[in-house]
Amino acid sequence: MTEYLILTLAIALLVSGLLMVLFPKMLDRVERALNRPVGEHHVLSLRAGLPREREIEAFLNRPVLRRAIYWDQWIRRQPRAVGALLLAAAVLCIALVSA
Repeated sequence: MTEYLILTLAIALLVSGLLMVLFPKMLDRVERALNRPVGEHHVLSLRAGLPREREIEAFLNRPVLRRAIYWDQWIRRQPRAVGALLLAAAVLCIALVSA
């Protein structure tokens, strides 16, 4: 059972790592898709991780969600390096399952 969970995690890491390595410009599309409201409700928010970002959004009368993904600016500057790290984590998970 645990092996299947680790293998599923490895596949998710592998796919996301490959996407970041091969298509680094796709990060903006993913961000826009996650920030898009469903109907009139904001379901999820992808944030840049800037200081006091929630206070700024509250001041601008934007809905401030409790659940938010904070996107680090380093990921935006180095998407291929992050993709390589994700691929390395996937390989590590696969090695853990096969051992």
